[in-house]
Amino acid sequence: MKILDFNIHLPPHPNLLHEVNTTAYDTFSSLSNIKGMLSSLNVSGGNLMILDTEFLTRGFSEQLLQDIKATNLKCTVMIDPRHADAFDLVDKAASLGISGIKFHPYLLNLADHDFLRAVAVANHAGKLGLWTAVCCSYGTLKMYAVSGVRLLIALAEVIKTPIIALHTGGKLALDVMVIALDTSNVFLDTSFSIPYWIGSSVEQDIAFAIRKVGAKRCLFGSDHPYMDLSNSIQQTLDFLKKYQFSDMEIEQIFYKTTEELFYNCHN
Repeated sequence: MKILDFNIHLPPHPNLLHEVNTTAYDTFSSLSNIKGMLSSLNVSGGNLMILDTEFLTRGFSEQLLQDIKATNLKCTVMIDPRHADAFDLVDKAASLGISGIKFHPYLLNLADHDFLRAVAVANHAGKLGLWTAVCCSYGTLKMYAVSGVRLLIALAEVIKTPIIALHTGGKLALDVMVIALDTSNVFLDTSFSIPYWIGSSVEQDIAFAIRKVGAKRCLFGSDHPYMDLSNSIQQTLDFLKKYQFSDMEIEQIFYKTTEELFYNCHN
């Protein structure tokens, strides 16, 4: 079975301090380890998430991006839409071969009044051929104050290029589902949520959401290293079989949807 992993984090271990500061660990060593891991598990490639909003200003960023591009890996970088240079950073991202931008409302503490600016930045990215990924996880003490799902709605009202709802909204999978059904460009990423919610009623909601939206707009992600890649592959496969998705749908989710996104993106 062919696999592409849409959601791989660059740090070697779960560490939020490393997530937001790529100078705090050896990014080149971590990239090498990721390549080895993907090869050992017969994963064809994937998309690296870099959540350091200063990454594009780091002296080593261009060399690291060249190393990423040398394999079948894409890269998505987090942008803080409130920064004065946000639009310039999107331009630089596109020029350096980055395929998408990401908003992580929890890490960025994005309030609803920041959404207008986020939409403008994402719209600019879309015009350059970049996708927009949104962390739609649901949890932590911020779960009522900060909402990736509300941001997803704001983006979907304006943006016509691909928007990837990371984690399928977790507990809010049905909310993400109805947003996707009202659009043609919102995609559901399975990372973290399937392994995390197995055994709860939420897993039924996730299966229902995938079924309703359709495999052609759903894609596999692991959220490595927050979820072990090997376990994530097996648990997602078991989940899809449990809910009687066909072999063709499983292939679509594990490989083809992401392959098509990769093919159609600017970089």
